[in-house]
Amino acid sequence: MMKKITYKITAAFTALALTVGAFGFNASAANTKITPEQAKEIAVKRAGVPASGARYTKVKLDYEHGRYEYEIEFFYNGYEYDVEVDANTGHILDFDVEYDD
Repeated sequence: MMKKITYKITAAFTALALTVGAFGFNASAANTKITPEQAKEIAVKRAGVPASGARYTKVKLDYEHGRYEYEIEFFYNGYEYDVEVDANTGHILDFDVEYDD
């Protein structure tokens, strides 16, 4: 009897995970106005570095603080930049830079 219950619970979580994975955090499903490419442009402009030289390690759409925002991390010229961009307005929510030694 326990195997059937475990299977049903596992199947329900798998279905939920597939649904969230497919639709949870992409720009079109979230109805955001800013695309990931636009968010990257906004981030490098704020950092004052050329987009062609940035090496991105993270461009992720998240839902935090009641809004969608992009978390963007990139390296340029020995520095690591962490930038959060509002996915609807394009405003910079957080900006951090540190030397990557």
